[in-house]
Amino acid sequence: PPPLQHDAGTPQRVEWRHAGADVQECRWDEVEAPPTRGSADAPPVWRDHGVCLVTGGLGAIGRLLATDIVARVPTATVVLVGRRAPQGDAARWLSDLQAGGARVSHWPCDITDGQAVASLVAQVQQRHGPISSVFHAAGLLHDEPLRQKHRDTLASVLAPKVSGVQHL
Repeated sequence: PPPLQHDAGTPQRVEWRHAGADVQECRWDEVEAPPTRGSADAPPVWRDHGVCLVTGGLGAIGRLLATDIVARVPTATVVLVGRRAPQGDAARWLSDLQAGGARVSHWPCDITDGQAVASLVAQVQQRHGPISSVFHAAGLLHDEPLRQKHRDTLASVLAPKVSGVQHL
């Protein structure tokens, strides 16, 4: 049968791919779920007594990561990195974590500055020991369609991600 007629007769199938006379069925199969975090057989997610460096630490993703790390591994040290000092809600959130006994600190650093990043990493290691994990959540938001972005705007948006990865 023609491809569309073939598809119409089987609505339970998720997707069909047509390549000439060949038809490939792509469907969802149920699989056994992996162990959930916190169960005895689940692999460890955060390292006990680890030092976690989180760039963009006061942003939404950084705060979620830090909150999860300190909730699951109270012995971890979380180093939040960002260009600005904590203010407003971010300052209250950080203060609440610290008041609860979490080893969380904020270190100012422009992740696009290679010398500043090298200095930051050296200082963190001197104070807390080897860094066991890095979460690069730094970024700049400037929403608009890509084809409307000016070259300078695009460069400033990509700089924290691209330069940050190179410097880390």
